[in-house]
Amino acid sequence: MNQLIANITNWPRRKNSQIIFTATEDALLYAQLICTRPDLQDQITRYRRFALTDLKREREGERRSPLRMMDLAVRAQLYRACLEEVERISNEKVT
Repeated sequence: MNQLIANITNWPRRKNSQIIFTATEDALLYAQLICTRPDLQDQITRYRRFALTDLKREREGERRSPLRMMDLAVRAQLYRACLEEVERISNEKVT
């Protein structure tokens, strides 16, 4: 991402309203912004589940697209990185 987005409402989204992360740094920054928002954390969990389901469907399909599979795998990984960072922040606050 070329510019820092410090407001959740300004974050880029797909047409289906899913958050767009272009790099791990985006996922980690977004985690900082949502660490006190369980509703948005649940949203990221759902987005990850959707990406993994789509990836499985693509893998099992007759006409697989390696590019689409890579996109879905990276998307799921970035959502996971975001959720792990939220968990790390939560654990940091406890200690």
